[in-house]
Amino acid sequence: MSKRYSRIIAASRYAPQLAAYQKWLTGEATRQPNVGKGTARGLSKVLYINPFAYTLTTTLVTQSAQDAAWESYSESFALYTFTAVPQGSSSIKIARYRAPRVNVISNISTSKTEMTSHITGNVYYVKKGKNQSIPFGNKSGGGATAESAFAAISATLNNVKSVLIPEKV
Repeated sequence: MSKRYSRIIAASRYAPQLAAYQKWLTGEATRQPNVGKGTARGLSKVLYINPFAYTLTTTLVTQSAQDAAWESYSESFALYTFTAVPQGSSSIKIARYRAPRVNVISNISTSKTEMTSHITGNVYYVKKGKNQSIPFGNKSGGGATAESAFAAISATLNNVKSVLIPEKV
């Protein structure tokens, strides 16, 4: 058989998954089959950071994190995230601004769990773990980058995987 039509033949193997995805996009298929079946989100903790993207001298930006995550990892963020506004400073909330965050992944299982996509029906494998993210900012004196601050914070986190979520301005 010629290689001329090999890509078309290979793509035809995924025709049922493509049809299911198109139904999902157009709304013909049901969406979100497990909405409301998970656990409720925990309480939030109001935190204050000095953003990397803006030069604010005595103003901090309001952000939030899950209370349980903050209680577990607050020592690692002591220089970069504050729980109260220092005396002589103020705080603001900047619309559409999202501080850089450290996504802390703990309790990662060593075995893979088989899951089925609700959209295409394909089988895939997942390693379960608990994800929590905590915002951080520049040190009080400034001069750091998000990457260097992330490296310093990650170095103090033990027995977990940490991922940098970049700042969105």
